[in-house]
Amino acid sequence: MSMVDLDRRLTAIRPSERQVSLQEREFYAFVHFTVNTFTDREWEQAAEGRVIGYKRIVRLNAAETDALRIRITDARTAPTIRFIGVYA
Repeated sequence: MSMVDLDRRLTAIRPSERQVSLQEREFYAFVHFTVNTFTDREWEQAAEGRVIGYKRIVRLNAAETDALRIRITDARTAPTIRFIGVYA
């Protein structure tokens, strides 16, 4: 692929409607959270982090658990969780 072809491909990229709407929001919020696993009658912290905006992917070590809990530990606004996915 020539540099001209590459330039054409890159300049043809346009943001989706969703990406544009996210950029038009007036602010993003800092949200601090922990991910906990429940095993043998006890909750253990598996991860902690923060997110600015709308998306965060957290990788956990492989574990067998009875339940999974996400705790919002600090937020300046009321966060809304629209989707949580857990993949093996």
